[in-house]
Amino acid sequence: MKLWQKIYMTALLLFLPVLNVGLFMGARKIFDYNIEAAKDQASDEVHMLCHTIVRDIESLPGVQQLREGIVEEVSRTYIEYMAAKDSSVTMEITYVDVSEDVTMGQQLVQIYMGGDSPILYVTELLETPYEGYQLYYTKPLDDFYQLWDDLKTVFMVISLSCSIVLALILYLLLYELTYPLSRLSTEVERMRRGEPWQPVEVEGKDDIALLTERFNEMAEEIQAQLEQLQRENETKQQLVDDVAHELRTPLTAIYGYAEYLEKARCSEEERLEALEYIMMESKRLSHMGQELLTMAIFREDELNREEIDAEGFVKDISSMLEGTLHERRLRLQKNIGVKSFMGDRGMLICLARNLIENSARASESGGIIQFYIWEEKDSVCLAVQDHGIGMEEEELDRITDAFYRVDKARSRSNGGAGIGLSLCALIVRKHGGTMEFESQVGLGTTVTVTLPVILPVPMPEEVDEEDEI
Repeated sequence: MKLWQKIYMTALLLFLPVLNVGLFMGARKIFDYNIEAAKDQASDEVHMLCHTIVRDIESLPGVQQLREGIVEEVSRTYIEYMAAKDSSVTMEITYVDVSEDVTMGQQLVQIYMGGDSPILYVTELLETPYEGYQLYYTKPLDDFYQLWDDLKTVFMVISLSCSIVLALILYLLLYELTYPLSRLSTEVERMRRGEPWQPVEVEGKDDIALLTERFNEMAEEIQAQLEQLQRENETKQQLVDDVAHELRTPLTAIYGYAEYLEKARCSEEERLEALEYIMMESKRLSHMGQELLTMAIFREDELNREEIDAEGFVKDISSMLEGTLHERRLRLQKNIGVKSFMGDRGMLICLARNLIENSARASESGGIIQFYIWEEKDSVCLAVQDHGIGMEEEELDRITDAFYRVDKARSRSNGGAGIGLSLCALIVRKHGGTMEFESQVGLGTTVTVTLPVILPVPMPEEVDEEDEI
């Protein structure tokens, strides 16, 4: 049984009996009130009539010598008047023996339920010296009990009508109030089956609306995490496939040349050429393995934030790349606009080295690579710019994918494994920054990395330093 159905049944079981008992007690109260009013009215009329009869007799001349039967004669006029006023009323005055149980002026008011109908019965003795006379008053209560029967009938009709109307209103109200819960349940069931999440509409500002809003936020977060996990799984699978593909070519070549050296008769020049190729492919495999290991280490390591001296940072990078730049006859032009910045020194050195090496591979001999560091609002920016072969715009979205190469032949011949920019993207994410690419075919590429500043420092005057390595 659903929640709203439980609430509905509980409310009906509690509310309808209370309503019906309340209506019945109200009707009974009206009936009792009318009976008491009739008894009070009869009592007042009898008492007033007894008092009036005595006063009228005493006002007659020669009251001490009144003949026998004067009480009945005086009473007859009032009895006839009362009969004319209400034909259902019967009054009679009789002479009775006064006993010890009867007190003068005392009334006896009773309702007799015997016979065909209930009868209101009132008696009272006249005042002294006529206490031997007693006035009887009777009145049928058919109208009152008929009214009670009518009230019970009306009560039944009203009770039944109200019960039906209230049950219907309560049903619609509870269904409407708990409908958002039903939608939440439906959406949870859809999510359980693995179907895409759909936001549940939020209506009103009550607790259920707040619950719906929180559910939407939770479901959105879960959906985002599921999508992230799916992307990561796809990325991992793609990485495994790419690694297998990248390993197959050099390993096949190494095995082929090794087998050639073992079984074929070759000259010294051919042997040296084969060994050179084996060493080149082995070096590329070693480089690829080192980059994959570095990515794994950086992914698991906590960020070691420290204040980095900009001059020393650039000097270390220049020393690392001195051989590569000299071999390709390239110049590294540096422009340092900050004194220091915050970050993980080891990761950022790896970032800058990979970016400059990529630019070196894309540049022609004798070209210039520019390296900038400057402060912008609450961020520190690092940029590497070359004037090499450039890239198509559609390739910019994929260059951070592992093993993706714009020019596969050129990259493989230069020792590139296609992992460097993936490693750079990981380092930038670890620092909470962004990396943007701008490139045009034949004009070169600019990579801009923006990192948040934790301890900003005053920016000194811009220094232009150009080193030729």
